[in-house]
Amino acid sequence: MPEFGKKLGQILLEQGKISAPKLRLALHQQSLHPCPLGELLVSEKTVSHYNIAKALAQQQGLNHAETPDKPSVFPKSAAGFWLKTGLVPWRSTNGHWQIACANVQDFYKNFRELRQICGDFSLVLASPAQIRSQTLQLFSAQLLEQAETGLPSHQSCRSLNLKLPYLIALCCVLTGLMLPSELTAIVSLFHIFLGVALASLSLSTILKITIFIGALGHKPASAAPSNRPQVLPHITILIPLLEEPRILHHLLYHLQRLDYPRTHLEVMLILEDGDVETQTALLATELPSWCCVITVPKGRVKTKPRALNFAFGFSSGDIIGVLDAEDAPEKDQLLKVANQFAMADPRLVCLQGHLDFYNAHKNWLTRCFALEYAAWFQVILPGLARLGFALPLGGTSMYIRRAALIDLKGWDAFNVTEDADLGLRLSRAGLRCALLDSKTFEEATKTPRTWITQRSRWQKGYIMTYWCHNRSPKRLLADLGIWRWFGVHALFFPAIATFLFAPLFWIFWCVAAGLVVRQDLALSHGYSNAIGVLFALALLVDGAIGVMAAEKSGHKGLKRWLPLQLIYFAMATLSAYKALYELIVNRFHWAKTAHGDQFSQSWGGLSSPYVASDFCFKRVTKAEDK
Repeated sequence: MPEFGKKLGQILLEQGKISAPKLRLALHQQSLHPCPLGELLVSEKTVSHYNIAKALAQQQGLNHAETPDKPSVFPKSAAGFWLKTGLVPWRSTNGHWQIACANVQDFYKNFRELRQICGDFSLVLASPAQIRSQTLQLFSAQLLEQAETGLPSHQSCRSLNLKLPYLIALCCVLTGLMLPSELTAIVSLFHIFLGVALASLSLSTILKITIFIGALGHKPASAAPSNRPQVLPHITILIPLLEEPRILHHLLYHLQRLDYPRTHLEVMLILEDGDVETQTALLATELPSWCCVITVPKGRVKTKPRALNFAFGFSSGDIIGVLDAEDAPEKDQLLKVANQFAMADPRLVCLQGHLDFYNAHKNWLTRCFALEYAAWFQVILPGLARLGFALPLGGTSMYIRRAALIDLKGWDAFNVTEDADLGLRLSRAGLRCALLDSKTFEEATKTPRTWITQRSRWQKGYIMTYWCHNRSPKRLLADLGIWRWFGVHALFFPAIATFLFAPLFWIFWCVAAGLVVRQDLALSHGYSNAIGVLFALALLVDGAIGVMAAEKSGHKGLKRWLPLQLIYFAMATLSAYKALYELIVNRFHWAKTAHGDQFSQSWGGLSSPYVASDFCFKRVTKAEDK
């Protein structure tokens, strides 16, 4: 019998699902953070989703959803309708449909459309987990297609062709054949490529000087969490996992440390179908009630943005965040996100957190990597934001308004640097990104081989992104305006060309050492001196930014490692050629970076890595600062 006069807490109390003291505590918490009582009880693991759904069904005189069907024929409609409404076809009996929902209001808001789609139907109440599971059962093929091709073809890397590299190679060959001698051809091509390389280095140096001058004396505004908005937004955090069984406990520990009401937080762990090790590890792990697992079916590609697109359809947050498995965000990060969005104008739709490494002092490579990250997140990105340029986002600690992500059709599933691409598409849409005053600590790769593998994916993605957005230069200029259009070229062109043409610069080190005669390169004395001045200026600017970044990031002791960045960035040339090769033979391949080695090797217990990793970071940093 329906119990319309009874409140949910009273029904649960009569059913023995909750004690009176726990109910009083929950009602007190509800007064502090207004939300449905059922959501609060589930977030505190006091009552399960299933029992809440049964109690709500009893309260409202409705049937509770039992075992669903997987009918061969179900109401003809797009999967997007069911995801958007929070409804799902449940059972069919002689043409009569049961439609499941977790919130009765969702049912009545869409009553007219349901009548058109289903004809004869009735309502049953189900838990969010039940609805999510049934939606995956019925619509996984449609959802996968949407995840892969939801972004229009003219905006996606999937429609890129390989004519341009072949045309460039053909032009080089024809140029060599038309020149009178082989030696002349080599010298002429050297001068052509050297001109491109010098233009790239000059553009990069000018941009860095502008950013450095702007950073002098600049103090970023802090989004203090004490000024939190009265009504906190619901935040969904998407975390793609691929072959990450060793780092799950580290991830869950840092998620549980986040200072944010659990009633307003949703975390989705995204697995790839066939990743048996991670699935097994998750089965052996007790997840918080605000965490759920989404498994992405196999498709044409296996990339992080495809997984994000697939899971995004199941999310409910007003703000969508992205974290990686090895991340350790600061405890108040989500409060700062809520606060900064609350104070911002509507055009600011995306926030990018600062990234740092908790193993920055492991060896020379991680130290150089930490210096590079510090320069990027503490100096370069804030400088680009002050100049009004598009921000190439990081792949993690990125938070975006749900409405903006829907308008942009999500991520490009075929781009291996979907973060940089999304930043450009946001700017082209007239929307703004800003830096978030909060850090997320990651694990730096510790060996040259893994570093080159990771870096080649980033460089391949930058080439794909730059190429993709310049397929229609006039349209790019019209979308961005001349100033931001210049900013895109000033950032992306040097990031690609400088490393590809770096061996041409190395020749001048050989000239300085007397190993190569300047006259053999057909360079005048004045031209050689001008190149030398440009090299010196570029090194000076990079050094100044490195010192500033080390100070701002708190890694003051890393300043003495700046000279080793000459070797560090030389490795980026090797990765650039690897990226160029992969662009031709396997452009959509996502090179996976393994994480979690220090946790599995250094500590045996499940809880020891967390305290140890935090403690070691603080201890080593303090020693380096002296």
